Amino acid sequence: MLNTYKKSYEECADLFITENWRKMNKNTLVNKYIEVENNPKLANAYMSAIICRYWGVLSKYYNSSYNSVDKFTCHEWLVGAILRAIKHRKWLDPNNKLYGDPNGPDKVINRCLASERLGFFQSSNTYKRKQNYGIESIDKIQEDNSESSQIPLYLPKDLDEGTLSIHQLISNSFDNKDYITSFLIDGIINYDVFEPANSPKTKLDYSVFSEKKLLRHLRALSIQYIKDFADLFNKPIDEVKLAVQECTSLTRTKLKTAVNKSIKNLSKQYTKLLKEYNN
Repeated sequence: MLNTYKKSYEECADLFITENWRKMNKNTLVNKYIEVENNPKLANAYMSAIICRYWGVLSKYYNSSYNSVDKFTCHEWLVGAILRAIKHRKWLDPNNKLYGDPNGPDKVINRCLASERLGFFQSSNTYKRKQNYGIESIDKIQEDNSESSQIPLYLPKDLDEGTLSIHQLISNSFDNKDYITSFLIDGIINYDVFEPANSPKTKLDYSVFSEKKLLRHLRALSIQYIKDFADLFNKPIDEVKLAVQECTSLTRTKLKTAVNKSIKNLSKQYTKLLKEYNN
């Protein structure tokens, strides 16, 4: 069924776009949409092309969510992220740090995608507490760590139009040499650190955070991960490589201690970030 959606998008794009949109730079496509947005048919065609070019992320988020959501929900995240990014177009705002960045559209869309996913999971957390259904994430980790202070939940109001506070938190943690926290949050948001569970009350399947899977993820950070992290967060690849080596060289016990310490400090860092972010 979802493939039918993609086929419709492709047909719409092919009908009105004369360029080879399949090979166009994603950032160019987004800016082309803005140029023609007053032409409904052409704008719809470029929007369809943009969605198609980001289609690959559906599998990424679906697989990393461990059956917590269906592919149609991932499709909703994708469309919602693209629409929100284009609506506020921060890369065209002279007062935004992305202004003039040729890769600005792609960066904002990817941040909005992470925002859509995180917002969905946090909403599911609230629902699960009431109905024993959903997915547990950062707040579940906090609950499991009795010594940690409360970690604020993600809320849409914590974000401006397209700039993601979680993304900034990961980046800031890395810049402060707090590599464990940086990789920990990235792991929770972008990788499969959940496992299936079952509610005895409702008999419904859902997923829960797995500390074992997070530790396994942190101990197995690969060369590809180093490249992806450096690219996504605009960090020197040599520094990311050294940071990963520092993380993977820890024993399981030391790594677990470091993870618990990071979780304990996360609330303080997050609160500080939001204060800076809202100024």
